[in-house]
Amino acid sequence: MTKANQIFSSVNLDNISVHVLNALDAHIAILDETGMIVAFNKKWKSFNERTPDKWTRPLLHQNYLKMLQKPISEGQDYALRFLIGLKAVLNGEKETFEIKYPAKTTTDTAWFKATVNSLTDEKGIILIHEDVTSVVNNQKSAKETRQKFEHQFENSLYGILLADEDNRILEANSVATQLLKASVHDLTFSNLSRFLNVGDSLIEIQRIINKHGNFLGEHHVFDTKGNQIPVELSVSLYRNERGAVVSSWSFKDITERIQAKRELERKEQQYRMQFNNTLEGTIIGCPDGFIIEANPAACDILGYATEELAGKHRKLIIDESTQENQAALSQRAKKSSFSGEVDLIHKQGDKIRVKVNSVVVPEEDGMAHTIMTFSDISDKKKTELELKRTKHFNELAVNGSNIGLWEMDLQTGDVYYNEKWFAMLGYKEEDIKFNRDFFYTLIHPDDYDIPEQELQRYHDKRDQYETEFRLRAKDGSYRWILAIGKYADHDEHGEPRKIAGSHLDITKRKKMEADNSKNQQLLNQLFQNSPIGIVQIDKSGKVIKANPSFERIFGYNRTELIGNELDAVIAPKELEEKAVSLSSYTLSVEKRGEIISSFGMYMDITERKNLENQIIELLQTEQKARIHMEDMFEEAPSAIAMLKGKELTFSFVNNTYKKLVGLDTIIGKKVAELHPELEEQGLITLLQKVYEQGESMTFKEKEVYINRKGKQVTLYLDFVYKPLFDDQGKVYGIFFEAVNVTEQVKARKIIEQSLAEKGVLLNEVHHRVKNNLAIVTGLLELESMSETGTKAQHFLNVSQSRISTIAKVHELLYKNDSLSHVKFDEYIQDIICGKHLTPHQTKIELFVQTQLEDVSMNVNQAIPAALLLNEIINQLIEQSTSTDPAGDLLPCIDFTLREVNNKIQFHLLDNSKQLLKYLCLKKDDVSSLRKELMDALLRQLQGEMEVHCEEEYTLTISFNKKNIKGAHNALDTEY
Repeated sequence: MTKANQIFSSVNLDNISVHVLNALDAHIAILDETGMIVAFNKKWKSFNERTPDKWTRPLLHQNYLKMLQKPISEGQDYALRFLIGLKAVLNGEKETFEIKYPAKTTTDTAWFKATVNSLTDEKGIILIHEDVTSVVNNQKSAKETRQKFEHQFENSLYGILLADEDNRILEANSVATQLLKASVHDLTFSNLSRFLNVGDSLIEIQRIINKHGNFLGEHHVFDTKGNQIPVELSVSLYRNERGAVVSSWSFKDITERIQAKRELERKEQQYRMQFNNTLEGTIIGCPDGFIIEANPAACDILGYATEELAGKHRKLIIDESTQENQAALSQRAKKSSFSGEVDLIHKQGDKIRVKVNSVVVPEEDGMAHTIMTFSDISDKKKTELELKRTKHFNELAVNGSNIGLWEMDLQTGDVYYNEKWFAMLGYKEEDIKFNRDFFYTLIHPDDYDIPEQELQRYHDKRDQYETEFRLRAKDGSYRWILAIGKYADHDEHGEPRKIAGSHLDITKRKKMEADNSKNQQLLNQLFQNSPIGIVQIDKSGKVIKANPSFERIFGYNRTELIGNELDAVIAPKELEEKAVSLSSYTLSVEKRGEIISSFGMYMDITERKNLENQIIELLQTEQKARIHMEDMFEEAPSAIAMLKGKELTFSFVNNTYKKLVGLDTIIGKKVAELHPELEEQGLITLLQKVYEQGESMTFKEKEVYINRKGKQVTLYLDFVYKPLFDDQGKVYGIFFEAVNVTEQVKARKIIEQSLAEKGVLLNEVHHRVKNNLAIVTGLLELESMSETGTKAQHFLNVSQSRISTIAKVHELLYKNDSLSHVKFDEYIQDIICGKHLTPHQTKIELFVQTQLEDVSMNVNQAIPAALLLNEIINQLIEQSTSTDPAGDLLPCIDFTLREVNNKIQFHLLDNSKQLLKYLCLKKDDVSSLRKELMDALLRQLQGEMEVHCEEEYTLTISFNKKNIKGAHNALDTEY
């Protein structure tokens, strides 16, 4: 390998060739006929050092064809094409071959144009790589620009027309074809002026662009049908590849915008008209409270002129200090709107209630405005209040007058009643389905035809349905009903389909009418038998009738009076003579404001005058009695004091009060000054409460301490604070009365303590009796266990059972709060559960079910009742044992304990019909001792025992419940 002037070669090259190769900017290499590199210039070598793609610049003695195999195997299409071109030139198939390919460098990718030429004189080829990276990039950029232009051209929102210097259209995008209603073919080479009034030459257009820019403003284009379309128009000029000037016209249809603008102008005009002519007040302002503009309605409502409000602050018309207005402004600030009711201020200072809607409207310039619309609802509020009062009055009228509302479908018979109707008759809506048929079952038999007859009459007359009949209420009584109704709906032929109305309970009125009839009779009797002289005259003064007393007082008979003028018959002189002993009264009877008759009543008052004199004497006596009563207060055994005024100043105290508090000088002093210890106990506060509220307070055995001569003394008092009222009903003082019950309280406490000690003692007695009886029972049980004889063992068990019965009663007394009464149902429950039975009894369970009421019995009845029940149970156990020695008899007895009308009953039902029959048929099976005991116990209880052995086998014991004192054998003694 030789280096000649930076030429790398394995062959000899002349100097001119070397200099030429190195002077060229291309990368040049010479290959022999086999493809071997035999020479290359310095550019070739330099790029070899910079590229990782070594196959593009092999070095000397490297075969180019073999170097291309590796990139071909990696799938590089350029290497394959390069290989094919090289072989074609080497094989003489082509004289030359060209290809563009990319090659990586250490920094980026370069593009080269490779040219392969055959050597004419020698075998081999010369390979030239020219760097065309800038050309390729420019082509890419141009292509991308063209694509972008074409993309923008086709996808632009604007219509675009490209025209040559002669205004012939060269191209048109889809928007332009749609807007001009023509195809691209129709538009191409058409004159631009057909669609657009260009007017100016390209030179003038360039001047316009230079001066005002590409945007030409609003113009019009014409479609193929001659329709004029408003557009925004822009124009630009450029030269194409051939250097010719091309004009690009861009236009956008602004028809909708113009229409929107016109609509906006129309709406603005409407808004302005509405703003000025609406009945609602509207004020436009700023959020800071300053008023910009007010419409005439707002000025009219508030009493201001427009210029008086513009520029002023809202404080002029809104009181921002009120809680309601502060809340409204706060809500609008937070939510940008407020709707509700507020008070505005009239120019004259009056408050106006308005319904307001205020919003904050943001503007495009970042500023905000407020729009407040309002309407005066003062009259509406008054109307609403009046309607509310009217509604309330109507409800009160309906509810208070006991009116039931109803509606009936004449075709289906369905009936609707309101809640008051149901309540009027005592029914509830859910009780039953009310229809026409059921309604007729409620009608009184005597009135059954009345509703239907009235309905027929109303149908014929078409005036008003009105009648009276009786309906049966839920409690079975009949109520008189006044039914009023009218047709509420008609079909297309004018025939009624529904009737609606009201039912009014007039039972009281009917009763009053009956009572009035009786009263009229009574009045007539009173008129005739009254000791007062009564005369009735007509409006002309003539006598209509007079009672016997009137005839007796004045000495005229009926014939002389009837039809004659009263003044003419009874001379005024005679009236004057009797004036001393007569009292008269005149009562007028009016009808529609006109007096139709009068009643004169005259009474001989001689006796009354005597009574008045007696009353005067009684008043004098009362005065003396009052003085005597004050003396009684003074000497009363209870402490009495009277307090006057809010300061509670003593105005009267008796001697007992002075002794109670240990003071003599009391009158004229205040309670708080005289008795400061009462303030500590809250009693002065109670006195003030009585004075303020005017209500009495009573205390029983109230513990009070007072300072008596320097010592604190504790007292128990029964006392009362009672307010004193003047003639106007106002409290002017307090009456205090106290009884010292200290000794009684102390004595009672001693007695209560003594009784508690006695109760503990008596409880202990019951406990010890129960324990002693338990000991005796245990001893009998031990004796029974040691006794081998069956009969003796039986007697011991029976005795043990009897003693256990008494012990159980005492055990219940010990456990109960009462020391004189036993809960007998608990006793029986213990018996049935086997808690009290003796060992030989627990083997048999007799009872199937029990029904035990809560029964409490006096101990003097409980013991014989328990013993009697014990004897019966033992007898049943013995009978069951004798009936079934194996002891396999199933439970068969139902037991019931109840108390009816203060009478106690034991009831046993034998479901087996095997056990009670021995008490019914075989009385000899009952031992004589047991029989005597049962008879004796029944006599003690004054009870009865009934045994039935027929269809049912039952045993019933009943006796009256009594409260018995003394020993339990004294059963006839009661409290």
